Amino acid sequence: MATARTSDSQTNLAYRADELASRCGGRLLGSDTVVITRFEIDSRLCRPGALFVALVGERQNGHDFLGDAFARGANAALVTHEFVREQPEIVARILGHSENATALVAVDDPLRALQELARRRLSEFRDLVRIAVTGSNGKTTTKELIAGILAHAAPTYRSGGNFNSEIGVPLSVFEVTTEHRYAVFECAMNHPGEIGLLADIVHPEIALITNIAPAHIGFLGSLEAIAAEKKAIFSNFTGEQHGFVFDGDRFEPYLTEGVNGTVERFGESSTPGYEGCELNGLLGSTIRWRGRAIRVRLPGFHNVRNALAAISVALKLGCSNDAIVRGIEETAALFGRGELITVRREDGAITVLQDCYNANQHSVEAAIELLDETEWDGRKILVLGAMKELGEFAGEQHRGVLERARASSADAVYLLGEEFVAAFEACSLQAEPSGTPPREGGLRQQLVAETEFEEVVQRLRADLRAGDLVLLKGSRGMALERVTARLEAGRV
Repeated sequence: MATARTSDSQTNLAYRADELASRCGGRLLGSDTVVITRFEIDSRLCRPGALFVALVGERQNGHDFLGDAFARGANAALVTHEFVREQPEIVARILGHSENATALVAVDDPLRALQELARRRLSEFRDLVRIAVTGSNGKTTTKELIAGILAHAAPTYRSGGNFNSEIGVPLSVFEVTTEHRYAVFECAMNHPGEIGLLADIVHPEIALITNIAPAHIGFLGSLEAIAAEKKAIFSNFTGEQHGFVFDGDRFEPYLTEGVNGTVERFGESSTPGYEGCELNGLLGSTIRWRGRAIRVRLPGFHNVRNALAAISVALKLGCSNDAIVRGIEETAALFGRGELITVRREDGAITVLQDCYNANQHSVEAAIELLDETEWDGRKILVLGAMKELGEFAGEQHRGVLERARASSADAVYLLGEEFVAAFEACSLQAEPSGTPPREGGLRQQLVAETEFEEVVQRLRADLRAGDLVLLKGSRGMALERVTARLEAGRV
């Protein structure tokens, strides 16, 4: 049903079906001796020991995939009471499965049941230090930096991939084992109340807010509402926990006010031992800290701030200076988050900065700033995909990004998506043909806005040449990594 999954590291996980039903308040049908060793939401990944969670979404209903899940070896499934009442023949067929014992656990809402199971599971790890990272930008990178440092101190779990939602965080919980001393969870949101729900599952001892920016502003309506939602990561504090917020954030006074715990600041003015940094373009940066030079392999000053956040958390947890240096220096870019990719062609190489996992105005402008700061012998090309989930703010923010792109050092700007086309038209701009001679100041060559990916690819095919540096930045739904794939396949 979905693409997310749990990993094979669940060596401690084993529930009898009757125990699981009791934990989530469900009604057990079938064998009470079935042992569950893994949780899946994708029927294609099921195998013996799996419990398939039949999630009901806007586009798909997990109950439609129950047959596939059990055919692949699943032993149990979380289903709704409604399904059990309305589909007795399917229920009988599942429970009469001849190859292995099977069970169904009927609940009001499989997702809520999964969340309750995760909350109870995590609460049983008495010696586990739980860290939660939220914020508008930089969550994943900051999580990776924190986990990279902690891993040099003790066994550390980190939530992987996009396991940061009301579905992903509970699934991540079932990957934590008794061998872990630390667990670092990324907590994201796309609707009101989600951060508070995730905080209730994780109950972090340490929680960090990277920043407040207009990501998902279409769902929440204002930066103030976004700040309130992110602040909910502190909502389960009981007085002994520690929070961290960025010292340069405009909402810093609000985020630190009235929290039932200790809230500290991180950043250039607050992280202990920070002595400055040097930016090294696409190669990253060098942080001077406590008389040492730490190489950050992730480009951009925003990643310096992410590293400072990680340092502040690590110091609070008593990590050694050596662990901090090694952890930061070993952290590399994940997919779509500042990846530097060299594509070799017959006429030479094209360099791609693939920073297209997600986007909002704040993060796009930071990426453009990085491009401006990068010294490059060849041309600089911007490929910007539309920013999603902005609601009534979409027009304003796309126009703002467009104006920033026009003022950048880019030699060409390619805009993809209806939102950028509307901004293009609102600014009364005209696309310039390929091969337009450079002009002085600002945008020096062509400006292209298209609604269709193939139209942008055709323009790139005609315009790109060896030596170009191409920055890809856009929301996940735009899938701009397709440009890299076309380049690598020799089709651009």
